[in-house]
Order: sequence, then C-alpha cells, then structure tokens
Amino acid sequence: MRLLVILCAILASLSAGAKEIKIPSDGGLILFNAPASWELKHDIFGMENWLFSPKLNNSRSNITVTNTKSKIQLNFDSIKKSRKNYEKLKQNWADRVQAKVISFKPMKAQKNTNGNLVNSIGFSYVFKGKKYIEDSYYIDCRGTVVFVKSLRLEVNLDHQEDINQMINSMDCSL
Repeated sequence: MRLLVILCAILASLSAGAKEIKIPSDGGLILFNAPASWELKHDIFGMENWLFSPKLNNSRSNITVTNTKSKIQLNFDSIKKSRKNYEKLKQNWADRVQAKVISFKPMKAQKNTNGNLVNSIGFSYVFKGKKYIEDSYYIDCRGTVVFVKSLRLEVNLDHQEDINQMINSMDCSL
C-alpha cells in the first residue's frame, strides 16, 4: 500500500510539471507534452516554433518544430542513404564557423507513444570551448512530415530527457 501511495505521488508530480503544447499548423495542430518550465516562442530566425528550456549551466537548450507540409512516407533505408550527405553538410558547417565535430550518431527509427514513426540522426561538436549535442528528428505524423531539431550543451543531460519526452508524445491532426 505504501508503495502505491509513493508511486501515485511521483506520477502526480510528473504530470503537474507538464503542459500540453498545441501548435496551429496548416489547418490542424501539432500536439505534444512539454515541461511547464519550457517556453514556447514563435518566429525567431525564420523558424516558426521554438521551445526554450530554463537556463542551466549558463545555457538554454532548445527545440524547433516545423511542419514541412510534405506528404511523403518516410522510408528508413532511403534516409539512411543520405547519412553521408548529412555528415558532409555538418562538417562543412563546422569548418565554416570554426567548430570541431566530435562524433555522429547512427540513424535510428522507432515509433513514439502515438504510433508515429520517428527517424533521428545527430552529432556532437565543440564550439568556443563548449561541447554541444544537436539532433534532428523526422516524424511521420499521420502522413505529414514534422521536422524537429534540438540543441543542448552536453552537460545538460536533464534537458535531453525533456526533449525525448516531447518527441515521444508528439502527435498531430494535420
């Protein structure tokens, strides 16, 4: 009984710390849960939707959420073939801004809790003495591709868990 009370208290505290994000897009909605402490902003640097974490280690992690309006069906094998191009583009960017690429993550495909296929790829790099993790997610959200990019300092591991939970809860009515 005591274990049940403790479990209920933990679940209540987790749900109290989350908010549902509803982003109007192309006559529908992109929906997901985000920590209550993350802020939703719009139209920054040409990107429609940004979520910013609270400051940690003098930095704010962020994600961008974009409805690509593309009605293609994601195919892991064809995306996997573009990995070399992804790596080349990221290396060119790093050379241009004087960053150092540390490693590339392997492509990964999995379904989130709403049954949407999530393909992801990422890389880590050092820029001005700080190590960053950048991940790109291509979500087949009921027939429309939603693109999400996340960026965080490597030391901000708590923010990665927040990002994973947002991606895992993402759904849409597009």
